[in-house]
Amino acid sequence: MPHQGVEQRVAALLEQESSIKQWLNQIGALGRDHLGHIVVRGLSVEEAEEFLRLRPVVQAPDSGLTQPGRAHAAERYAALRAKLEAALQEDAIARLSTWGGH
Repeated sequence: MPHQGVEQRVAALLEQESSIKQWLNQIGALGRDHLGHIVVRGLSVEEAEEFLRLRPVVQAPDSGLTQPGRAHAAERYAALRAKLEAALQEDAIARLSTWGGH
């Protein structure tokens, strides 16, 4: 299974960063795929790992990154977060379209 290492790293990152895990649970972004692996809605497993690694770096004022590095990290984090939020919005629209039996 080619993604197994990445999936394990995603699970480990979520355990290390309990505040991220709690936030993702609260917004309904965490789920499980048909194999039981943890997924972040809208993101591939590789993107989920990148997102989880970037979040604390982007939010830490003393991350040790140069200004260009920090800008690139912030830009990439924002792009991944936008994908996640778009997926959540699509899910919400789909649920609303079936609400009331229509």
